[in-house]
Amino acid sequence: MIGEEKIVAEIHEVAHGEEHHSEIFYQSPEFWIFAAFLIVVFLLFKKVKHGFLISMKLHAEKIREKLSETRAIRDETQSELVSCQKKLREIQAEISEIVSDATETANRFKRDAKNDIVSMMKIKEEKVKDRIRLDELEFKAKVKRMLVSTSVASISILLENHEIDDTVLIHNTINEFSDILKEKM
Repeated sequence: MIGEEKIVAEIHEVAHGEEHHSEIFYQSPEFWIFAAFLIVVFLLFKKVKHGFLISMKLHAEKIREKLSETRAIRDETQSELVSCQKKLREIQAEISEIVSDATETANRFKRDAKNDIVSMMKIKEEKVKDRIRLDELEFKAKVKRMLVSTSVASISILLENHEIDDTVLIHNTINEFSDILKEKM
């Protein structure tokens, strides 16, 4: 029985639904509620649309301005980067030139110092050689003076003791001087 009641209820629903469908659509309250809803939405959209479009245009304009500013900043940054890279290359070239000049100057100073040391050593060597020659000459002169004074003293002693004949002494001295003069000429 429960099944029959269900079937009867379904038939009644279908019959009742057909009655609703047989009415003209604009006579139903649902239609007018829906139409009113659409009209309200349309009016709201129309009023809001203008404000929304203005807001969107303003927002789009702000975005364009920011993009323009960003592009300008990017272009400026790019030009500054190029400028900085150029300056960096110039500075690196200057550094290379300075290092090259410094190396060349250091090598020149090294050569000059070495040449100066060699020159100073030669000068000192010449001074030492000159000093040795002077000392040698002084020593020879001193030895000659000692020999002369010793010879004179010996001859004086021999003359006082009459051990040497004066004529022999004079003759020997003349011969020795003539031999010395011949050697020097």
